Amino acid sequence: MGVFAICLIGSGLAMDATAIAISNGTLNPNLGIRRKFAIAFCFSSFQALMPIFGYYFSKSFITFIDKIDNFIVFLVLSFISIKMLLSSRKDLELKNELSTKDIILQGILTSIDALMVGSLFVVFEINIYYASLIFFVITFIFCIIGVYFGCKLGKMFDSKLEIIGAIILFIVAIKSLFS
Repeated sequence: MGVFAICLIGSGLAMDATAIAISNGTLNPNLGIRRKFAIAFCFSSFQALMPIFGYYFSKSFITFIDKIDNFIVFLVLSFISIKMLLSSRKDLELKNELSTKDIILQGILTSIDALMVGSLFVVFEINIYYASLIFFVITFIFCIIGVYFGCKLGKMFDSKLEIIGAIILFIVAIKSLFS
């Protein structure tokens, strides 16, 4: 498998993280530059680390996780999107604060697919560290662009996008059930 194929896989894996980064930006349009980079760095770090874990724990761990991963992602993202919808109905002063814990949880949830991909790389005898570095760079670029784009949208449309952000999260949650 060549570099181009690994880049395509990395781009595919980065899509969920990018969607969440856009959603984070729309809901928190006044994020500082450090927070934007923290989101991109966290998401890309998990996208890089999970394939390594999948590569080394592919035999025992992956078969267990594979049975429940989609359901866990669905439950957590559904919960977050419902919380967002409820807060959009309340006083406009009540804003969604994006905590470090939220960002880490989102990073883990959006990288479970990368865990599975890492287990496949054993079969193809791919240098997992090289592939993970590519995944990191691609995800970081996509997410930093996504969070900036989301912030721009959030500033343009203000609180109206909170509902759209919740819907995006819920769509990602539903998608996880079928992937």
